[in-house]
Amino acid sequence: MGILSRIDRIKKRTIKLAIIMSMITILSGSLSGCFLYPKEKEVMAPPLKEPPQIKYTTVDVARGPIEDSLSVSGTFVSVTRVNLFYERSLGRLKAYHVKVGDYVEKGDLLVELDTSALESQIKINELNLRKAEIDLLQRKASGADQYALMKIQIDIENQKEQLEGLKKQLEHANLTAPISGQVDFINTNYKVGDMIPAYTDLCRIIDQKDLQVEYRGDKAYEFKLGMETEIIVSNNVYKGVVVSTPSNMPEELATKIRETVYIKLYELPENVKQGETVRIKLIRQRKDNVLKLPRELVKMYSGRKYVPVLIDGKKVEKTVETGIETPTEVEIVNGLQEGDKVIYQ
Repeated sequence: MGILSRIDRIKKRTIKLAIIMSMITILSGSLSGCFLYPKEKEVMAPPLKEPPQIKYTTVDVARGPIEDSLSVSGTFVSVTRVNLFYERSLGRLKAYHVKVGDYVEKGDLLVELDTSALESQIKINELNLRKAEIDLLQRKASGADQYALMKIQIDIENQKEQLEGLKKQLEHANLTAPISGQVDFINTNYKVGDMIPAYTDLCRIIDQKDLQVEYRGDKAYEFKLGMETEIIVSNNVYKGVVVSTPSNMPEELATKIRETVYIKLYELPENVKQGETVRIKLIRQRKDNVLKLPRELVKMYSGRKYVPVLIDGKKVEKTVETGIETPTEVEIVNGLQEGDKVIYQ
């Protein structure tokens, strides 16, 4: 028992010693490993860079004139225009004695009807009148009673009235020029031999020396009596004034000339002719020496008008009040000063 007990104690010490040696070995390895690793370098923070400055394109607020105008097309027309027609259907067309573009003098023959049937009727009525007058003389010579003579007298008066009416028709069978001027219309719907109805325009005479500008269109309501206008003819500008609009016409005429405006020029261009096309410029509003900007620079949001302005290198939105506005420009009434730099983009 003594020997076994000693052997157990020796084993236990040996195991403890092995455990202690193992721990020393592990600890020594750990410590020596720390000295073997290289020393870490201190990481430096990257240098801070300022963001690039935004470059803006700007437009200076400047002064100048601004004009709100309307531009439409018009034509020269004669103030004096006479349409010629027959008040009664008197016969068939015999001849036109003029053509479009001809200059005629007052009294010149323009249109002639075939009056052969009318002339024959006049001769018949003249003979009937003569017969009635002879009959009256015979009855008086034979001592006819008073009533018989009155009856013949009435017949004579009737024949005279008919004859007078036929002669007037003959006088009006030819259309003559009531004024001197130029023929600018011939009704080509009727040929020689056609029956000419009453109140059908056959030709028209105009006075080329008395011209004005006519505009017809849906912008007629913008023209007011007395408004000043500019008429552009071959790149030359002539001043004019509105002399007639639908609103100042009699009610019974307004429907006939609806959407029509007439403008009289203070001075007519040389060699201008009826029908020549022109540009009409109507100035609605005009101001001089006002602050203004291109229209696209004025923004709007929720009814507020504003513009982006460059102040000390920064973009600042300024509220503005505007006046006259055109398709390209806007008058600045309040909110900006001359020289302010408005950001374009």
